[in-house]
Amino acid sequence: MTDYQRLSICATTKSEDLMKQTKIKHTNKINRIYFGLESKFFRAFPGVQQNSTNNTCFKSYDPTSRLWYVGAVTGSKKIIIMIDISTSMNEEKLANIKSAAAALIDTLSFNDFVGVIFFSR
Repeated sequence: MTDYQRLSICATTKSEDLMKQTKIKHTNKINRIYFGLESKFFRAFPGVQQNSTNNTCFKSYDPTSRLWYVGAVTGSKKIIIMIDISTSMNEEKLANIKSAAAALIDTLSFNDFVGVIFFSR
């Protein structure tokens, strides 16, 4: 464990009490509370007990790629995707464009606005 990871654990320990109080106060409205740092440090309440039999549960979990994290740190986005569908675009180019557009759309949250424009020369 790095010094930065130890510091992240130490610094966020107090957040557990706040998470518990918030969950109790809004018990009918809140199922889970998440907290993530850019360092990929993550806390959830209620949590999952980690032990030798399930220690891989969140091994590859990266909160910075989750919609709740992206939405919280970026705010709402307004995006226009323009896609060239002219005859100059072969199958490979179109496949790459579709893949890139899908990857971009996967990063959007309910706060975001997106428009898609298809054009041909």
